[in-house]
Amino acid sequence: PTFPRRSGPALEKTTVLGVVLSVGLPFRSPLMLTNFQNPARLTMQQCGSRRSAIRKSLASHVSTSTSLFMSLLKGGKEQMSLTLRWMKDALKVNAKAGRDINYRSGSDSSSPVEVWGVMAVLLGLCAPFVNNAEKRKLIDPGFLNDDKAHFGVYGVEECPRLNSAQQEGGGGGGGRV
Repeated sequence: PTFPRRSGPALEKTTVLGVVLSVGLPFRSPLMLTNFQNPARLTMQQCGSRRSAIRKSLASHVSTSTSLFMSLLKGGKEQMSLTLRWMKDALKVNAKAGRDINYRSGSDSSSPVEVWGVMAVLLGLCAPFVNNAEKRKLIDPGFLNDDKAHFGVYGVEECPRLNSAQQEGGGGGGGRV
């Protein structure tokens, strides 16, 4: 099938980064369902080991995906620009899905697995800043209010706490990310 160029399904199914991030385990996947079919016949240990195996697999995938994105971001100006543009597009076309877990429109947003993958990678890319006290000082909460910095992905109305802080003189998107 063909998809509108700037849509969740197009990003997910026709780009390499989309395919990488769409690898996951949908909740309604036959693999997921068969793993926990007839739970009354399984011991607690069996259920726990199956759950642990799935979590380990997903953690490995997220780690590998985050490393791929980090490599692309550090791979030169052109790769960084293209990667950030893909991420910007992914965030914009899936903005409603990211705010409302029950939102689902197959024509404009990606699958829940893709949205989860994008968010997991973004959190993974934040780890070096969050886990290091010196780098933590570089985080600017005003970034969310600076449309030029984030290409309009975040709307002020979506972040009322930060909006009120900016109106009171705090946060301003001072160029730091």
